[in-house]
Amino acid sequence: MNNFELFKFRQAGLNNLNIHKILKYQETVQGKLSIRDMAVVSECKNPVLFLENYKKLDLQNCREIFNKFPSFSILDNIYPIELKQMYNLPVLLFY
Repeated sequence: MNNFELFKFRQAGLNNLNIHKILKYQETVQGKLSIRDMAVVSECKNPVLFLENYKKLDLQNCREIFNKFPSFSILDNIYPIELKQMYNLPVLLFY
């Protein structure tokens, strides 16, 4: 998973806690999850709506928005250790 994937999850309606659940589950499974599995694992309020929003994403537009600002995520080595101590830490940070 990469930062752009995390951004797409946010654009499709998942919140930080939902994305954390996906990342935690992926660590234990060691395999690629389908988007449907991610909707279930995330425990989002409306998985069907998330799936519809995700499939409707305009990837070119998302990429343009994403590339406007540099970013890093909890998956990157430069993520501040202090932030990792927080509850519901930000999954993706732009600067």
